Amino acid sequence: MEQGRAVGNKELREYLEIEGYADAANWVYAQAIRRTWDDPSNPTPPRINLTELREIHRRTVAPAWSLFPPDPILPGEGAQLALLESGGGDVEGQAREVG
Repeated sequence: MEQGRAVGNKELREYLEIEGYADAANWVYAQAIRRTWDDPSNPTPPRINLTELREIHRRTVAPAWSLFPPDPILPGEGAQLALLESGGGDVEGQAREVG
């Protein structure tokens, strides 16, 4: 995949999904390195916020969805797909926690 060549008998969509998972995982690891996990003033570990969750999802599905959009798209989902394709906005934005 790094060299742009497919190996095996898989569909392009499957390779793109793997690429998305790898990109999302690398992004998550990079974010984890930047966080303070052993802050004695905060006994609860940091949680992921909604903006971060959206960024993980965008990075996961963007490679495959760019060539193979999900079908069928339900009413109202077109705007969400457009948001994903456009980059999903500012990752540093919202601070609403999920969990």
